[in-house]
Amino acid sequence: MSFQLQSALALVIPEGLDLTQKMSIPSLICAGLNLLLIVAVPLIFFVYLRKYGALELKGILVGGLTYILMNKIVLSVVLTLVFMIPAMQVYLNTNLGQMIQVAFAFIIEFLAIFFGLMWMRRKSLTFNDCLMFLFGYSCIIILTETVAQALAVFINCISINTQGLETIFAQISEADATMAVQAYKSVLEASPADFMLDGINCVFQFFIRVCSCILIYGTLSHKIGKQNILLTFIGLLLYHIPIVAYTTGMIQSSLIIEAMLALVTGVLGFYTSTVLSKELGDDLRDFLSGKIKKSKSNKKQPPKMPKIVMPKD
Repeated sequence: MSFQLQSALALVIPEGLDLTQKMSIPSLICAGLNLLLIVAVPLIFFVYLRKYGALELKGILVGGLTYILMNKIVLSVVLTLVFMIPAMQVYLNTNLGQMIQVAFAFIIEFLAIFFGLMWMRRKSLTFNDCLMFLFGYSCIIILTETVAQALAVFINCISINTQGLETIFAQISEADATMAVQAYKSVLEASPADFMLDGINCVFQFFIRVCSCILIYGTLSHKIGKQNILLTFIGLLLYHIPIVAYTTGMIQSSLIIEAMLALVTGVLGFYTSTVLSKELGDDLRDFLSGKIKKSKSNKKQPPKMPKIVMPKD
């Protein structure tokens, strides 16, 4: 089937779209670097935990299940119930609706980390447990959704240069014509820097969650004050404000948004590093020295049998 025979595609293609257009080399490089950066975040953290900590499946599973339960199931149910209210249905696709969705996502994010670490504290909550929870909670979304999205963008960029738009559109069904044309048009119009945004945001979001988990851990372990729970809440709120501004169109410059996210991440990161050095220094030193790993491995060794001394005749 040739491209000209698909009337549905011919109707939705914007005027002036050049079907022979190719992706620039800088765009391809940035798309590849974006994918590499996203993959590197969980990989480096895993290697770090492997070197210093005691990898525990329990903490990783609790973190992963907490993310799925709170950020996927609970958030979806809450938003569905909210927009089932007749007075709220008119705001579903408006700026106010987007603000509501981001606001609930921020609240669920905070509650998920707090209650997840609370559940792990039932017996004892160590610094290693906190990091295991963080790995499971943060990296499941990176490995399942963020990587898949970045990989799809990278493959689309490669396909445009190797196959060409006309060949790609000829293989798309008429039902998906509008969505496909818009997707490829946005890829062609994006600047090289735009392809790096997902990777940069992934790093920012990961470090925000690192700070949140450490501060909440310190409070739950009674090593730092309860005011850090409030500071964590404020930090997550400030992190989501630029996201609201961008999704609602209040700020259209992605560079301004990234600068705001970097500022919030930097300030919360600096405060968390101060708390780590001054109030959680022993926990950090034990982790970096490998004492946690050694103590865990020692627990798995069976107890030695007592030495029996036979009496002499």
